Amino acid sequence: MKSAFGPTGPPAAVALRTGGLVHQSRHYLIATVMIGIVYLLHALLSGPLITEAHAQVSVVGASTSTNSTTSGSRKTFFDSGSNNHWVFWYTGSQIDYASSSDASTWTTRGNLSYNTSNFSVAFKVIGGTSYVFLVTEANTYDVVIRRGSISGTTITFDSEVTVLDGSSSSDKYIMPAVSLDTNDKVWTAAFKDLGAVTDRYHLTARRTTNAGSSTLSFDSASTMGKPSISVASVAVVPLASGNMLAAVS
Repeated sequence: MKSAFGPTGPPAAVALRTGGLVHQSRHYLIATVMIGIVYLLHALLSGPLITEAHAQVSVVGASTSTNSTTSGSRKTFFDSGSNNHWVFWYTGSQIDYASSSDASTWTTRGNLSYNTSNFSVAFKVIGGTSYVFLVTEANTYDVVIRRGSISGTTITFDSEVTVLDGSSSSDKYIMPAVSLDTNDKVWTAAFKDLGAVTDRYHLTARRTTNAGSSTLSFDSASTMGKPSISVASVAVVPLASGNMLAAVS
């Protein structure tokens, strides 16, 4: 992995050339550019959410807390296999998810026992099967992933797999994001929090060794770019040839 940062403007790419992740540091990005990136990522990842000239607001579910931490991380998707919209949110004690065939009337379909609003989902059809991948903070210091197979209005989730394994308040992972590359491999990115130090947040990423439809095993974790004093979110989107882009704010 090579790093080439220019004296002004955005940094050059930081990438592994085969299945790599390009990191753009927040220290070199103009705020207005980041806002544009976030909106673009939302459009690319989430797809069209408004299908009529006049938007109709529907209440999907309630929360006693922040139901979705502000970030570029995806919380919704459309499953073309079953023609259903899906949305995930934090209730204040767990993550609930609901589906709708018309994006107007919603039915809660289940929940996952993770007490955090810091999570992200990705969706992809692989080999004719619809999959959702959810990464979340868990076990105080870790980031875990759950893969779900979708059939109609039912999601069957596999057991969790630990992607980033922390051990203490000065060695924990927070604010994860997830996406799939053009080879259907699953990428997870999160910040490693080193605790009470000045540059405490290190962007870290891991990729599965096989396609997301296979057993979820991961390559070694890679730390990207420079550490930061503070962070807000990370979003990961696919580029060509198995490469990925990480946008940090």
